[in-house]
Amino acid sequence: GRISSTAAYTGPYTVTVEATDPQGASVAQTFVWNVQNPDLVVHIDAQEPTVTPDGVLVYTFNYANHSDVTASGVVLTFAVPANCTFQANGSSQGWVNNFNGTWSLLMRTLGGQEFGSVQCAVKVNSTVASEVESITANVTIADDQMHGQDMILGNNAQAEATPVMAQPEYQIEVVSNVSSVI
Repeated sequence: GRISSTAAYTGPYTVTVEATDPQGASVAQTFVWNVQNPDLVVHIDAQEPTVTPDGVLVYTFNYANHSDVTASGVVLTFAVPANCTFQANGSSQGWVNNFNGTWSLLMRTLGGQEFGSVQCAVKVNSTVASEVESITANVTIADDQMHGQDMILGNNAQAEATPVMAQPEYQIEVVSNVSSVI
């Protein structure tokens, strides 16, 4: 029989092996081939429900490997939101600037059923355009696939929007139409 090239990450499979000798006698054996690969997951959570211009947002990234297989070369990648700058103060140690608007944190290996959390902080610009209603952060988790392709790619990325509570700048202009009489 044949198993498709996707077998490395879609098991378990029931496999039957049949053999026939030159005299025509045959034997069959059935077994379950249980293929497992890493299943990485990440969840983002802002510590504050809202933010103001010039404020700091600290995100907690909860990550896990939901499988029983070790994942190696595990990396979290954080896309710094528009109108923000990365802040080392308030962030877990080890974040590296990728110089493309993202920062990465190499976690090396993540054992089966292992989980943890890290923080990442950003500072909102002191002035934010009036049409900006929220700051949206994005995070992804990936590995080197040395132990197989991630079983569920849909849980390897998440975004979270935090409302911006900007106060409009009001300006008052006083115009006097009083003429003086001499």
